[in-house]
Amino acid sequence: ASPARATSFFNPATIEALTFLMKAVAEGAPNLPFYYYHIPSMTGVEFGMYDFMTFAGEHIPNLAGVKYTGLYDSESSFPDLLRLMAYKSETGRTYEILTGRDEMLVQCLVSGVKGFVGSQYNFAGELYNNIIMEYNKGNIDNARQLTLQADLLLTDVSQNMTAGRNGVKYMMVEAGVDVGDSRLPFLKLNQEEKTMEQQNTLKWCDQTNDALSWCKNLRQRLMK
Repeated sequence: ASPARATSFFNPATIEALTFLMKAVAEGAPNLPFYYYHIPSMTGVEFGMYDFMTFAGEHIPNLAGVKYTGLYDSESSFPDLLRLMAYKSETGRTYEILTGRDEMLVQCLVSGVKGFVGSQYNFAGELYNNIIMEYNKGNIDNARQLTLQADLLLTDVSQNMTAGRNGVKYMMVEAGVDVGDSRLPFLKLNQEEKTMEQQNTLKWCDQTNDALSWCKNLRQRLMK
């Protein structure tokens, strides 16, 4: 599959402009399914996805779906999501909806979403799979409690950093996958900042009884 998001300097001013921008990208790989990445918090492009996808589908033959990250950028986000999920054209064409707000996984499951793409799944996929498993079993309270743990991992650990640093990427290193330092415009973490995040992560691991299996490995590495 191939994805693209809207340009963020010269924004498409209309749904038609966005459609033909995405059409130009999708035509570069016409045999691959194409997904539009809807992330208005980064692009400033806030069109309703129901209106965009139903218009764009007539012009982009390989348009397969949307990664819908703009789930709380406006009051109409969830109604828009639900309308798009229920859409079927006269020819039977539908679109796949992938959501990109990790902390809203349970809400999206309730809405019927099946696919999820997010940064935390790289290092906390085990925890999010447990959320999905508990939800599918009907254990909603357990799913909510695990969601709280996941949210604390994001807010109390990886986002509790000096401005301009990317604590989320360093979580991958803590999980045992050395992906190196962040690239600009993020600044590299110094050793003091890395130590602070490690301590916050271990605190989270202790509070959640090692909700992620790599917690034990991290603890062992830091004890050496």
